[in-house]
Amino acid sequence: MALIQSTAEHGPLALWSLPQSRRPELMDDPALGEADHVHALRALARINTVSRTAAQIAAAVARMARQTPRTGTDRPLLVVDVGCGGDCDGGRRRQLLRA
Repeated sequence: MALIQSTAEHGPLALWSLPQSRRPELMDDPALGEADHVHALRALARINTVSRTAAQIAAAVARMARQTPRTGTDRPLLVVDVGCGGDCDGGRRRQLLRA
């Protein structure tokens, strides 16, 4: 697979981006054994730690929160973590509390 080269078209992380894949996610397969699933989640957590995923997401959420007009209701900004392995929630929370 070729890497996407145009940072102007695809943003600052474009060199790390791969073309979209439509293959089924192995971790979503009900037949995947528990040990393999736990192993995959731990590997994903290591990748998220090394790539500073929680910090990057927290920075983007903080930017969105600052740019979103307040309506006077003071409702909190809700963030839904879908498909991130669940390990980023605590890191994101700590980062956002500092923002």
